[in-house]
Amino acid sequence: MPDLDARIRRGQIEILDHEAWYGHRVGKVGADAIIAGWLRRKGEALARGRSGFRLAGNTSFLEAADRDSFAEYEARVNACFCDHRVVALCSYCAGRCDAGAAMDVVQNHGFALARRRGAWTMIESGSVKLAREELRRLNAELKDRVAERTAGLAAALAERDALLRELHHRVKNNLQVVASLLGLKARQFDAPEVRSAFGDTLRRSRAMSLAHEALCRPPAGAIGPDEVDFGAYLRALGRATADSFGLGSRVAIEVAAEGQVVGLDAAVPLGPVAAEAVTNACKHAFPGGRAGRPRIVFRAPAGGGSGELVVRDDGVGMPPGAAERDGAEGEGAGGRGRRRGAGIALVEGIARQVRGRGEHRAGRP
Repeated sequence: MPDLDARIRRGQIEILDHEAWYGHRVGKVGADAIIAGWLRRKGEALARGRSGFRLAGNTSFLEAADRDSFAEYEARVNACFCDHRVVALCSYCAGRCDAGAAMDVVQNHGFALARRRGAWTMIESGSVKLAREELRRLNAELKDRVAERTAGLAAALAERDALLRELHHRVKNNLQVVASLLGLKARQFDAPEVRSAFGDTLRRSRAMSLAHEALCRPPAGAIGPDEVDFGAYLRALGRATADSFGLGSRVAIEVAAEGQVVGLDAAVPLGPVAAEAVTNACKHAFPGGRAGRPRIVFRAPAGGGSGELVVRDDGVGMPPGAAERDGAEGEGAGGRGRRRGAGIALVEGIARQVRGRGEHRAGRP
């Protein structure tokens, strides 16, 4: 070791004479005292940032009369060090070991390396070998059980996901049937206010239907079957709402919600809120063939914080004082000064349901 002196100066290596650590101490008390000294040095090594403590020595100092007490010491060391970050290496002269000493070496160490005819051979006791083989068997059995259990859970999860997708598909179909019935019923009335009420209900039904349709196609990166790409959902909602008013290409709804994935518990209540605000803008913001670009901005909650859903438009705006006349109040972001009705109540009620609040700011662009 070329840097031995430097390692000694840094305290990485300490060389002790056998008299300083073993001497002629025998019996249980002597072995315990020696082991306590090694463990103290191990603690000092760890305190200095070392990963463990390595102990190496040779037994050339042993006399025949000392072998039994040293074998007892090594047996105690072997039993103690297995619970500590300590590696101990002992060197023996094969020429000075009789059969009994060789058996003690094998018995009192994790394994022994013997050099014979120029080659190294690893020797371990039968009990250690059997224990190691039993440990391997138990590990293999545990691995198989974990793999079997994991496969079972994966199959159950896949079945659950398939059932949920089928459920969302059926809910979507049922809502579409409801929408069709509403459309047929609306044709039976000539009064504009009645047809308008049916149209509002129809759009709310379609908003929920779109949410369940989106759940049938989980987004990339979703961790569950009840998650929705809310940006894609808002774009579909905007197109459907604009088409329901026959606005064509003169009103283009923009959506800023890329990569915003939310769960069903948020998508279903927030969908009607967005639908109410977009409906209000499409109804009132662009009269007389006026063109415009309503904008929907969504930011999902993250890290325990709050999220935000904003719908704004660049339409004609609400005339000053309109909100005060006849108890009228704007609805959503794009309020037009109409009488407070079911839409406002719906938005405020849903906002409370998701522990949020609704706010509208009306005015001319």
